[in-house]
Amino acid sequence: MAAAYPDTTFIGVDINPPITGELSTTEHNNVQFVKANVDDDWTFLGGQSSVDYILARMLTTGVRNWQGMFDKAYHALRPGGFLESQETAIELLSNGSATASNSPLMKWFDALARFAQNNGVETHSVDHHGQRLKSAGFEIISEKPIKWYFDADDPQMAGKERISHMVTEQIEGILDTMTPKVFAKSPEDGPELARAAKIDLKENSAKSVAFELLENRNRSEDTAGV
Repeated sequence: MAAAYPDTTFIGVDINPPITGELSTTEHNNVQFVKANVDDDWTFLGGQSSVDYILARMLTTGVRNWQGMFDKAYHALRPGGFLESQETAIELLSNGSATASNSPLMKWFDALARFAQNNGVETHSVDHHGQRLKSAGFEIISEKPIKWYFDADDPQMAGKERISHMVTEQIEGILDTMTPKVFAKSPEDGPELARAAKIDLKENSAKSVAFELLENRNRSEDTAGV
């Protein structure tokens, strides 16, 4: 996108520090990355009505005040600007044959959801995004659920196989990084369940879908930022 719009400035925001090394390099001088928490004041922007487009993606575990986040996005946009939101609940969906009782992966994600709730995360925040966006002042242009299947051979992933591979790799990473935190009170249980969940992910991927992603495209009104 930066290459397609060389006269536009792009700002990447994450609660973690910007990646250093090869992955952080860019040949485009119109891109910058900043460390910030979107629940705080948006000092990384130039004030109200200062941007034309905001993409918010996969912030489910990072945002504690969704209404506040949408309010700040609305006021940061110029009149007629766009907010695109892509978020998911913290849960795995199944075709019906996988449950927490017979799937280590489903069981692990159930534990992750409980851990998130105990730490102030609204695990099904997407259920309320529509109303919150309207309350902030946005006009919802489109809203659609998108299912990302683990199984790259699933007919619904035709032409999107790379997404299946990307999702499974990300879940493996989540299993590695979050298991010590999720099972801090029972460290003897976590590693074994995580290992079983990885096997379940690889061998029984057709039983489940990774996430149901809710995509919202929203437009600020002509009075945005006023």
